[in-house]
Amino acid sequence: MEHGKPPSSSRTLDLRSRYMQGRPGQLVAPDSFAASNVRLSPAKYSYEGDWLFCSFKDAEWRAARIGFGRGKLDWTDYGVDDLPIADNALFWRVELIGRQGIYAFVSSDPSQGDGLASNEATLQVKFEQSGERLFQIEGWPDARWEFQSPGGALQVRLQVQPQKLAVWPDFVMPNNTFSMCLGSCRLGGTMVVEGGRQAVEGWGVFDHPRIVVEKNAVPPFGWYLYAPLCFSCGTQVISYYSQDGLGSKDRHYSMGFVTDTQGTAHWLTDHRVTQLKVGESDLPLSWSAELTGEEASVSYQARILDVPMIRGWGNANLPGKGKYPGYPLLMEAEGECRIRGHRRKLENGGGICEFLVRKNLQPRYP
Repeated sequence: MEHGKPPSSSRTLDLRSRYMQGRPGQLVAPDSFAASNVRLSPAKYSYEGDWLFCSFKDAEWRAARIGFGRGKLDWTDYGVDDLPIADNALFWRVELIGRQGIYAFVSSDPSQGDGLASNEATLQVKFEQSGERLFQIEGWPDARWEFQSPGGALQVRLQVQPQKLAVWPDFVMPNNTFSMCLGSCRLGGTMVVEGGRQAVEGWGVFDHPRIVVEKNAVPPFGWYLYAPLCFSCGTQVISYYSQDGLGSKDRHYSMGFVTDTQGTAHWLTDHRVTQLKVGESDLPLSWSAELTGEEASVSYQARILDVPMIRGWGNANLPGKGKYPGYPLLMEAEGECRIRGHRRKLENGGGICEFLVRKNLQPRYP
């Protein structure tokens, strides 16, 4: 498959997105990607957000996850009945993983979304509280991301340059429709952790989710694994794998793409996860993955590192109450890719993955 062209496999002909412009599986240059896909439109969508998963070259700082989400979703799809559906909820995070462990600020509030300001012309989004600008994202396609915890103990200033962008197939649940676009990026900037400033450079995965709370006649949600990886050579692999609550793989959502060291991207129409080992806390320990497409394939083995929490602020500061929601899971991975017949080893891979199982579900993992 040539990058920028839709996949021709019959497996993907029926793919579409209800709330994103563009055909899922088209990997396009940032200048050709619809800016409307990343412009906040709270009147149209129940929930929107911007998230950035970072992998750094620096030996001191390994990874980061920053971003926000505003609006509501129906938590019953995840087996949770006691969380409110709030139109003006605001969730945002600054999570930095260093050699010693995790520093994190997390905020979750049912009404702070009122304070989120956006400018459609510049695609600027900012949030201020008590005279402090706590986060701002501005520009497209190149963008500047600035996030800090209240008081400035954690600060991140990054220039983000997308390489290839794509619309993902919709993730359809009984009470929510989840649309998303994402892209592979290069990034650089500075981080401040408790007064110590550090220049950082590396790669990132940007995603912009949109949720519409609506009824759909589909099986219940089961679990998903989102694994954005970058290897030492600069090759990036982005993938989702999901099963519904009845134990069937979501063949549309379980896909990925690979961006090579020259910035050329290939859509991977099938994703197979095997040997998934999950610990007592319902979090993954290790797994193997195989992704295949028409002209490229990727296989890798990943494991989750046991990284301690060094310090938390906001909702991440929960002494005596265990891990806070959405604890960042740091991956290590090794594998190989084949692109147009050429084989390359993938070494020293890393990144932050997300894994979620519907509450009270007891799945049989592959």
